Amino acid sequence: MSAWRGSVVLLLVALVSLPAAAGPKAPAKTPGGPAARPAASPGAITFTPKEVESFVAEVVPRIEQIMQRKFKSIPPLVVGDAEAVARILAGDLEPTIRKENPELSGAQLAEAALEDARARMPNILGKYGMKAKKLGLMPANLALTLHFHRIDRKHATGILRIVIAHEITHALQAQYVDILDLLTKGETEDATAAYTAVIEGQAMFIQDRIGQALALVPAAEEYAKTFSAAGVDFPDDESRHAALYQEFIYMAGKRFTEHHYAKGGAARLWEILAHPPAATSMIGHPETYSASPPPRPDLSKVFAVPADDFGKRRWTLHERDLGEIHLRAFYADMDQTALDTFTGSVVAARGLSAQSTRDDAALEFTLFLLTDKSAAAKTIELLRGPIAEDVKAATEEGTYRIKRSSDTKLTEIPCDASRVYTAVLADAAGKDVVEKRFILAARGTILLELQGDNCPLPSKRLQKILEGVFQSATEATGRQKAPPR
Repeated sequence: MSAWRGSVVLLLVALVSLPAAAGPKAPAKTPGGPAARPAASPGAITFTPKEVESFVAEVVPRIEQIMQRKFKSIPPLVVGDAEAVARILAGDLEPTIRKENPELSGAQLAEAALEDARARMPNILGKYGMKAKKLGLMPANLALTLHFHRIDRKHATGILRIVIAHEITHALQAQYVDILDLLTKGETEDATAAYTAVIEGQAMFIQDRIGQALALVPAAEEYAKTFSAAGVDFPDDESRHAALYQEFIYMAGKRFTEHHYAKGGAARLWEILAHPPAATSMIGHPETYSASPPPRPDLSKVFAVPADDFGKRRWTLHERDLGEIHLRAFYADMDQTALDTFTGSVVAARGLSAQSTRDDAALEFTLFLLTDKSAAAKTIELLRGPIAEDVKAATEEGTYRIKRSSDTKLTEIPCDASRVYTAVLADAAGKDVVEKRFILAARGTILLELQGDNCPLPSKRLQKILEGVFQSATEATGRQKAPPR
């Protein structure tokens, strides 16, 4: 099972809540890479304080020209002091940690944020602190970043200048719009991710323009590659999907900004910064931008039955609405055309992950509300690809092999379309290690996906859970009833 689905959102909360923070223990300004860095220690790259100050001075007037607003003040620089930069980052991490852990005292919150920030420091190149109102830079980390992303060291100075342009853009944004407040007020995780994409997308747009103005296009292009998940060998699915999520924030955010700058210039960008889009689908489709949430049914109770069932057994549960950013990260094994078709057919989605506290049993429910009934069977076929990839990934290292498998239709409940795929993986000695089960079931425009590891639900219990989900979803949407058997 893709256990990352239940955890990636939690791991990425810092990313989606903070404009200059990175994914979980991942490079804050080298987001394309996995958590672990190479052990190699390439030679240091150093800059004097005067050089750094001159880089700031050269980009400020150009940013003001592009954004058509003046800096009210130039933020104080903190250069090369890892502890001081960690404290700058920690101040912006606190709202996210508070949201996830409301029980923490003020001292515990500060300690948790600082611990998290310190863990990120080896990968930080730059961070503007919205709370501290300071610009922290770590030029010494450039050498490892260039080495990891296979970038020629000749681009080091250009990339630092681009990093400064990117980060100080956040200072200008924050001087005119209360960014932290708007991020904190995001009603859904998807809305917060959409606003983060606006913030970072504008900074990406600015860094490209600065690269052109200062004849740094090659350096800007090399640096932009660090925001992509392409060509990176990830240690696990969790890291890969975290990077894909982050890639959407930066790269789709930049395309969104380019679209709206072409329509209304800097004034349009400031308008959107103050009135952010309500969903990541608007980032992926800039022409649909609106500050009002798109009309969607309330899916908050669709998993009441399985939540009650597994909650009584003391499983750890996590439930959340899923936006386009999640779907594109979670189902990235589809080819681009299939992924576009899939995300275009989804009106709304919600997920529930359940993890046993006693063993390695785990389940992942995902409910999709589709555009029309005809999309259900097509979507089931599209989703079978990622299922095959999930099983393949578990066996391709040679540790496990598929001992037995089946591909049938669901018999426990009536459906318009369904598939049930089961695979038992065994070790080299032939001993069963993992039983994977994937269920895809559709009624009308409601599609349910259930993935399980080592959790063979009895037929009657499975029937109760599935019927409960479909009944709750029908009540929420008012669209469909169970078809006859």
